[in-house]
Amino acid sequence: MRKAGYDDDYNGGLTAASAIIGPLVPPSIPMIIYAIIAGQSVAQMFLAGIIPGILCAFALMTVAYYLAKKRNYPLIPKATGKECLHYFYKAFWALMTPVIIIGGIFSGYFTPTEAAVVTTVYAMVLGFFVYRELTIKKLFKNVIDFLKLTGVVVLMIMGVEFFGQMIARERVPAQVAEFFLNVTDNQFLLLLLIVLLLLVLGTFIESLALLILLVPILVPVAVNAGVDPIFFGVIVILTLMIGILTPPMGMALFVVARAGEMPVGTIIRGVIPFLVPLFLTVILLIIFPEIVMFLPNLFG
Repeated sequence: MRKAGYDDDYNGGLTAASAIIGPLVPPSIPMIIYAIIAGQSVAQMFLAGIIPGILCAFALMTVAYYLAKKRNYPLIPKATGKECLHYFYKAFWALMTPVIIIGGIFSGYFTPTEAAVVTTVYAMVLGFFVYRELTIKKLFKNVIDFLKLTGVVVLMIMGVEFFGQMIARERVPAQVAEFFLNVTDNQFLLLLLIVLLLLVLGTFIESLALLILLVPILVPVAVNAGVDPIFFGVIVILTLMIGILTPPMGMALFVVARAGEMPVGTIIRGVIPFLVPLFLTVILLIIFPEIVMFLPNLFG
């Protein structure tokens, strides 16, 4: 985008804002973690996140288009049909990866855990024999990185299991539910309060840690209010992803600033216009939960 003549605040803001779409659409690690902790179906969570992910993408595209037109950014020539076919052919086998994951889970050929194994083997075959970019040395490094990441997640889940048992014994979920329900028994207002809580906490605390710590507390609150846990999971994940974009301590702001070698203030200035459609998307989903539950109900 810099080479094309775009401003840094636009570059950083759009890059940070668009990063929230990944955790919403399958295959999504936050959705898998939520499903495990909340005792829900991974496949149902994957289905529930597709339409909200598309809505967020269109919302961000609308703002990106408006700002680009307003600032008179240059246009890149459209790719020809021949070029599209050429690059589609080059990327075809890599593009089949999510097809294998999602298709295998939804068709019942394998579980989410087995899908991870199948996808790993498939990726290794592509890396070694199709694209020929993977070496034994690179594979070893990838395995080490994977073990580091998995070790952290496993330790966090072990901790949250103990934490969950402790808060259940102390009746914390019931007390939190009672507090929220004393404030309001309206589903819409209750969800707005939870969204506000997650936004504030997400500004200061890493989203995965919040997901693991708060899901055991908030899911019983939502269920007691009559909220579907699948729908609630999508709202929670989307809100936490927005939280990493909100200043002053949004994690994504610092990551993009470091990667793009630009001041954090520039990223904050650029991301603010993209927050508005994301907030509106959350409110839209709360008002019309059928949008989230359409695909899970259709295939459920």
